[in-house]
Amino acid sequence: MDDSSSLDEVLASARTVGVLIAPLRIRIAQTVGVTVTAFLAGQLASASYVLLPLIMQSPAPLLARQWNAMFDQSKKIGPPTLIGLTALFTWLAYKGKPDLA
Repeated sequence: MDDSSSLDEVLASARTVGVLIAPLRIRIAQTVGVTVTAFLAGQLASASYVLLPLIMQSPAPLLARQWNAMFDQSKKIGPPTLIGLTALFTWLAYKGKPDLA
């Protein structure tokens, strides 16, 4: 028995018992969405727990410049990424619905 026929049998038996197998593009979109979300969570956590305590040790004028530089860098990355994630998860909600008919 070759690999393609055994895969066909597995897919056929999965359909028989009602298991929905997501298409590859759905799986890729889910993986990208979760990965990018984890990246943003890590970025926010590192800024909150690592960078801000170090900045708070600076004198006031330097603190303001450092905070502004961090804010400017974050606003270049965060909003476009969040817009992309919103579009991705919206697409997944629309396309990823199982066909229950």
